[in-house]
Amino acid sequence: MARIADLHKKWLKEPKYRKAYGAIEEKFVLASAVVDVRNRAGLTQEDLARISFEPREAKRPIG
Repeated sequence: MARIADLHKKWLKEPKYRKAYGAIEEKFVLASAVVDVRNRAGLTQEDLARISFEPREAKRPIG
């Protein structure tokens, strides 16, 4: 089974994929940073939602 990172690297060679990914790359970077900080703090998604006064579902959409 192919790893996501390997597929991403392969797909980045395709102009349509590269353009689409470029349009949302900042959101992925931000989401990854939030997940990293949340994990290091030992918080669940629910904990983070409670702290930020937002329902958990409101935190999911990336695009």
